[in-house]
Amino acid sequence: MTNIPLDIERVVREVLAELKRAPGPEDSSAAESTVEQANRGADVPSTNGELVISARLVTMEEITDRLDGIRQVAVGPQAVVTPAVRDALRQRNIELSRALPAKNTSVAPPRLVVVAARTKLDPKLLASALRSEGIEVQCHKTDCMLAATDQLAAELSKSDALGLLLTPHTAAALCLANRLAPVRAVLGSDTNRLEADLSAVGANLLVVDPQSIGLFKLSRIAGEFFRGGIRPCPEVFKRRLT
Repeated sequence: MTNIPLDIERVVREVLAELKRAPGPEDSSAAESTVEQANRGADVPSTNGELVISARLVTMEEITDRLDGIRQVAVGPQAVVTPAVRDALRQRNIELSRALPAKNTSVAPPRLVVVAARTKLDPKLLASALRSEGIEVQCHKTDCMLAATDQLAAELSKSDALGLLLTPHTAAALCLANRLAPVRAVLGSDTNRLEADLSAVGANLLVVDPQSIGLFKLSRIAGEFFRGGIRPCPEVFKRRLT
């Protein structure tokens, strides 16, 4: 049987190698920027059984021969961790955690604006759960998807906000939201690939069907989305997405 995680790992390495080796004339600087951003930063030496990896893309190369005596591997909140790495850590019973960046007291945290559209969930329940984690939330509710996406687009135009749209009509929500500047919306359902999806386009709006995942998982997804902060749009997509 094909080892799917290792195959994905190989594909990731080949794509990165291709970007380094042969970018097109128009996108050469963007491709180099993408590769540099994926692996920028120096790792912190392992201490007390913790290995801190600062690379934006965590592949098997980052952990090979470095796991002896390690109980926890910490990566950045926006790091993309390949399936092969997750499997290797799971086999060794090593915890994977996302280290929060050092707080910059001169920069205010983003605002989280939550709009519930045509859903039975009261957004105040989510707001209460998030506030217990120190996350302040602005809540709104509407029965009109057009009004919901327009309101979120207006908030996101202020550049200090993140938006969360709660609705069972996720396909319509994504299509409508992504027609509006400066919205970059992605679907939030799989916690294992959430950060990868968010970072791929520098998402500032997360669309979630609360009725399919429940309040507990919803609060986890919303918390991870918020703690990642304002994600920049990748240079390679800026002309199209901003």
